[in-house]
Amino acid sequence: MTSRPSDPGTVTDLLRLSQAGDLGARDQLFVRVDTELREVARSMLRARGLGPGAIRGTELVNMACERLLGRDQLRAEDRAHFFYLMGRAMRDALADEARKALSRKRGGDRTHEPMFEIPDPVGMRTVSLVDLTGALGALRSVDPGSADALEHHYLAGRSLRETSELMGVSLFTVRQHVTYGSAWLRTRLESSG
Repeated sequence: MTSRPSDPGTVTDLLRLSQAGDLGARDQLFVRVDTELREVARSMLRARGLGPGAIRGTELVNMACERLLGRDQLRAEDRAHFFYLMGRAMRDALADEARKALSRKRGGDRTHEPMFEIPDPVGMRTVSLVDLTGALGALRSVDPGSADALEHHYLAGRSLRETSELMGVSLFTVRQHVTYGSAWLRTRLESSG
């Protein structure tokens, strides 16, 4: 029985061709994933409560592409890794924008710092994106799996099942990562707040 060659239009195949220098494949890749990337971006923006006048989903996707392509850091192994890298670049772009907004001085005007809601045993807790980004960085040094699970589930708005598929681990493992990571973040944010 002969194995069928893989579809040259799959995200993983397009990634391989793109990394080999095929600019046409890179263009096809971004056309193929555009809708899904914009949905991830919109989920991130909705989760932060950023309304009209704030960054739009398409703009956030473009910022993430500039970060990864401009620094030649789009070295994804497969579809899941690609979406992980893009989601992380989007979060980092939002954090940079929040830092810029905080550093601007406009007389006595107050700047709007993006906020994010995270689950708490008694409901939802609102934290700044800058604080959350710092806490996730610290969690990553302690437990990278929990940091990845929280980024996929809470920041990118993926379900636990989607997070499990993207990370390539069982649903049970994702639940453990989310439970541990959420508790760790609460403790970290309470001690710094």
